[in-house]
Amino acid sequence: MSSEKCSHRRRRSLLDRTNLEEQLDYSLSSYELDAFYKELHQQSYSKLDDFLETVNVAETGELSIAPSLFGFLLRNRHDYATMTTSLSSVHLSSSRRSAVLQIQLSDGYYIDTVITTPEMEQDNDSNGKQQQHHYASIHLSCQAGCSVTVPHYPPSSESFKRNLTSYEIIEQVIHAWKLVQQKGQFDCATTHRTLHVRSISFLENGEPLHNYDAVVKACQSLEQMFQLPQDQIHITTYGAAPRILNLLEDMPHASLSVRLHASNQDKRRTMIFQSDDDNGEQHEPLD
Repeated sequence: MSSEKCSHRRRRSLLDRTNLEEQLDYSLSSYELDAFYKELHQQSYSKLDDFLETVNVAETGELSIAPSLFGFLLRNRHDYATMTTSLSSVHLSSSRRSAVLQIQLSDGYYIDTVITTPEMEQDNDSNGKQQQHHYASIHLSCQAGCSVTVPHYPPSSESFKRNLTSYEIIEQVIHAWKLVQQKGQFDCATTHRTLHVRSISFLENGEPLHNYDAVVKACQSLEQMFQLPQDQIHITTYGAAPRILNLLEDMPHASLSVRLHASNQDKRRTMIFQSDDDNGEQHEPLD
């Protein structure tokens, strides 16, 4: 592994707010930290050196973040990174309505993040003119590989490597957010329109409830960073009953889906209720 990759791996993430507060040899108010993260967002999470240069030449002639924090970051700029992951590739669907992002972690593992763009809403602007809003949904990984093995399924090509940190989960949303901000990148985003993040879900690599603390911490941060209502956060699990109860306490408004698997159809019938359609005809569960 190259020395550049080793150096990058050792860097701490600025998105780990708890760690940053612990490393400071002085206390910052919540207001000062909030102002810093707001500025980081406005600068689209640029590289730390670029960020420091930008905030140091604000039009007002004053630093746009707390001077003490600016000094700390300047002294420790080789120890911290705005983003610890990198976007390796983007595979846009033929319809240009979805994309798969392959993201490389600092230790060399890869994860997938998926963007779908099915949502559109119409309303009226302040002048009564009808306008359209296009939204993107982002589907996240929470582990490198998956900690759950389904016996009757073919072996996964991605065996479990490790849990993702909260900031590695957050960085997936940032990579996707940067992409959907590009006008014309997706079919429903014309050259005059960008997309906005509407919802996130945990549908890609990993079992969210086996990485509970990082998932909850990331979701709580994303609520603030992207003004994302908790009811637009969707968690899909194979089932971990104690953690499901914890989730009801920590994220009571989040959406939860449970995947049920069985080795044969008879077993599935005992797990999933049959349902009638509008014509009263009974349907078996899907294979």
